Amino acid sequence: MDNDVVISHLRMEGKYHYGHYSDNKKFDEGIIYDRQIAKDDKNLKHVHIIFEFNDGSILMYHDVRKFGRMYLESIDEYLQKDPLSKLGPEPFEAKTDYLFNRIKKINKPIKQVLLDQGIICGIGNIYADEICFDCKLSPFSIANKLSKLDCENILISARKILNKAIASGGSTIRTYHAANGVDGKFQQQIKVYGREGEPCYICNTPIVKTSLGGRGTHFCPQCQAKRVSNKNVRIIGITGLIGSGKSSVSNLFKNEGFVILDSDIYSKEALNIGTKSYDQCVKKFSKVILNADGSINRSVLREIVIKDKQNIIDLEDIIHPYVIERTKKEIKYNQDKYIILDVPLLYESKMDTLCDLVVFVNIDEKTRKKRLIERATMPLKHAKDLNKRVISDIEKIRMADYIIDNSLSIENTQNQVKFLMNKIKKL
Repeated sequence: MDNDVVISHLRMEGKYHYGHYSDNKKFDEGIIYDRQIAKDDKNLKHVHIIFEFNDGSILMYHDVRKFGRMYLESIDEYLQKDPLSKLGPEPFEAKTDYLFNRIKKINKPIKQVLLDQGIICGIGNIYADEICFDCKLSPFSIANKLSKLDCENILISARKILNKAIASGGSTIRTYHAANGVDGKFQQQIKVYGREGEPCYICNTPIVKTSLGGRGTHFCPQCQAKRVSNKNVRIIGITGLIGSGKSSVSNLFKNEGFVILDSDIYSKEALNIGTKSYDQCVKKFSKVILNADGSINRSVLREIVIKDKQNIIDLEDIIHPYVIERTKKEIKYNQDKYIILDVPLLYESKMDTLCDLVVFVNIDEKTRKKRLIERATMPLKHAKDLNKRVISDIEKIRMADYIIDNSLSIENTQNQVKFLMNKIKKL
């Protein structure tokens, strides 16, 4: 091997075992003296490559899922050829200016950037989540919006966390175990990864898990809230799926003196007799939606609308202009106060453009269904059909500036709201 180099990429579960043949027999004739291999796999069916050394020892490559890769290159060229030529520097080598200049034109969330081995190599999914938490950065923060100080903090956190992980023998998650049979201990120090629904160690807010670039992403919606650049935050939009508890969260703000502008109220007003929206709705869906007194029967209208996606779009096009104009008038009237816009379809109606800050009320699906049943104002099937029309909760989490998890107790939600209110008033 004087003139060649073997490049081995372990990928998900590749690992090496060092041992000896029994009685100097070859692999297909004898038993290998390696207790961990024998324990894991008596038939050695997951050993795919064996390196034999002159002293009689062997090095076995063991890979259950066979994701690993190996390359043989000349010692003079291996750094200039794939895959090593595409790798960026490791966090221990990267400089702040390098990272800042690399991300200037990258319009992607920083979590995805940290996983891009061509920019910084050596950071996997677990450590990317932990680094973002340590920096108090939202994983959805757009890379080219970050400052040089952010880049410096990222590299400092990356070095600190990776050094801790190395000293602890790595992280033993699910099926990966070290070759010597000793599990890593860093998972005992993990702050967010794999802790969905558990309280944040700093603020007690439940850790949220979502998907980003196809990878599970864990973060604290309070400690890692997106930064608000607007120093005059006055209008806060609140949105979330049906049954998430938006109104309950809005009322918590109301109790502290915030003015609530409820789009549901304005939506009902839009269909009152005498409005332009009323006339358009009757023309579109016919008089079958009317009660004896001429008012619109909302239950009948909902039954008609829910059957056709285009009907939902048409009804929104009728109602939204009224709601937007009504909201603008109220904002103008309350121009010296803090205002909450409680709007389920905030992004769909483009009313997020009226807001200085957007809050998404998150809730786990099991709790949401339970609350819809208890509330009994809308059948679950209708709620599910309506939610299909809207932008996904994952996408809204990405777009929102702040996330309040409403899955646990009212006291927990109150604490999150109080924290956010204090933060807003300090801006």
